Amino acid sequence: MVAAAISVLLGMADLAVQYGFSLVVQVRDQRIADVSAYAGALAYTNSTASGTTAAAQSAASYLTSLNGNSSVGASIVVSPRGDGNNAVQAVVSTSYQVKLRNATLAISEQGTAEIVPGATACIIALTTSGTEGNGIVMSGGVSLSAPNCTVATNAAVSAACGTTITTKQLDWDSSSYSNTTCNNSYSNVVTSSDTLAPVKKAATADPLSGNTEIAALMDQLSAVNSMTAPSGPSVSGGTNITFANSVSGSTTFPVDGCTGSFVSSTVTWTVTCPAGGNYTFGSLNVSTGVTVNFDTAHTTSTYNFSGIVDNEGKLNFGSGTFNMAAGLENGASSSSAFVMTMGSGTYNIGKSPYTCGAGQQSICTFGPLTIAGPVNMTLSNGIYNGGNSAVSIGANSTANSYDFGPSDSDGYAINQGGASGSMTLASAASGSFDIVGNISNASNGGASCMTLPAAGQHNIYGFINSNGGITLGSGIWTVSKYVEFGGSGGGNVTCGGTSVGVEALDVTLVIGGSTTDTNGCAGFSFCAQNGFATINITAPTSGSLENLVVVGPTVSSNTTGIYLTAGTTSTDISGTLYYPFGTLETSGGNGLGTSSSCLEIIVNQITMSEGAATSSSCPNIAGVTSTGTSMLVQ
Repeated sequence: MVAAAISVLLGMADLAVQYGFSLVVQVRDQRIADVSAYAGALAYTNSTASGTTAAAQSAASYLTSLNGNSSVGASIVVSPRGDGNNAVQAVVSTSYQVKLRNATLAISEQGTAEIVPGATACIIALTTSGTEGNGIVMSGGVSLSAPNCTVATNAAVSAACGTTITTKQLDWDSSSYSNTTCNNSYSNVVTSSDTLAPVKKAATADPLSGNTEIAALMDQLSAVNSMTAPSGPSVSGGTNITFANSVSGSTTFPVDGCTGSFVSSTVTWTVTCPAGGNYTFGSLNVSTGVTVNFDTAHTTSTYNFSGIVDNEGKLNFGSGTFNMAAGLENGASSSSAFVMTMGSGTYNIGKSPYTCGAGQQSICTFGPLTIAGPVNMTLSNGIYNGGNSAVSIGANSTANSYDFGPSDSDGYAINQGGASGSMTLASAASGSFDIVGNISNASNGGASCMTLPAAGQHNIYGFINSNGGITLGSGIWTVSKYVEFGGSGGGNVTCGGTSVGVEALDVTLVIGGSTTDTNGCAGFSFCAQNGFATINITAPTSGSLENLVVVGPTVSSNTTGIYLTAGTTSTDISGTLYYPFGTLETSGGNGLGTSSSCLEIIVNQITMSEGAATSSSCPNIAGVTSTGTSMLVQ
């Protein structure tokens, strides 16, 4: 009886031992299945052979055999995460012999590792150090969204709670610092389906380093830095002409072969010169309330003025060649009563003897000024519109050419200074655009509009500063200093019935950053702030510069960057934004990119704060692709 009881107890004890050991085998096999699936997924991702499934199976079998088990089945299945990716599923089977019962227990454990394919890196911070070791720094409820591509940095990532990175994959590569994410769990680094995004330690190269197109753009920048301003024409002699509201107060004609007639009832003078002649005058002055039609019927004559052409009434010229050694002025204060129209032709205009705005210009206007196209215009000291009227040059032609120098004191070559005026320079698509000096639109804020021409190559030895609505025509814009929107206030303006902040389509902006402004944009060579609610800048869609939209300094000694802040709620830049040694800093609710814009960011560092949002939906522009990775999911 006792012996029988002991036998039963021993049997029960053995069964307990056998069961416990089977659980050990089960746990062991689960671990083998997990590591085998993970190894298979890595092999599948990194295999360069055509049979990647075979590579996954081979790696899974090898890991299983290393762990003392030779029975594994590996297959490619759909990931149970539901994101559309494939996965490697490894099934490890073990037959365990239960001794006392002379029975075999089949143990089968399954591991699943998702295959995360490589994605193009469309947001890249190249720095290997950064702020406290971070290449990407995010705080204050910001979001960085690149759902179709990889976000990458060669340093670490700091993304505080309340911030979000949406990406296919996050790559980082710091040997000295670790990533800092919400609760250090990567819970705020997610995919578009709101699952945890893969995070991989991997270096990312600059995809545009050594690019021949970039090198050519830098060569052109060097040429711009060597530009000199044009000289004014040299004219001497000639009779001074005054057009008053009566014959008695006016110059007596003929003058240099030109005749003049006066109609008192309309207070209108008409001047006629023989066609095709070369005529020289001193100064020309039109009194208030007087209309002058100066040889408007002819198109082939040359008109030389050794003194200033000064209109206080209404002055109309025909077409021809105009050499004005002492400048052209249209009005002395803002008024629509000062009107000047001129025909197409060649214009060589020197410096006015009078101060206009903050300096002496070649053209100073306070009333409407219209010069028909095509024009070949050379201004030694630039143009200033100080009124609230419209300036239009070169209309209805694409063959215009502009060669402007700066005013003598403030350095502006093109200056729209009026509070609500406009300036339009028509297309130079088959001409040229060479500016030595700065371009300013509403330098002190205001509701003015500026349209600058299309041209194959725009050369600006200076800066562009707009505080009103501005449109940049298509082509390459090479700017030696900086490009700034809203540096002195201002913002969107209704221009031609449409709200315009910045409109620049089919352009490549090349910014030298030799100097920056001293206001809130100090240290940044591309800056937008203060109410520019809509900024729309797109890259060329064809040609050697396809998809290249903004290029900053490419030498390590120039670290000027990009600053987008207060009021720039819709900054839609489409193309590659390339500042390899500069920081992209966004704040104050800035919205860079849209859900549909094809934006690629390649900068030294990215800093985001105060509710800023940066988005890119473009999977590939410059062509750098992150390697894939794997993650255990089941």
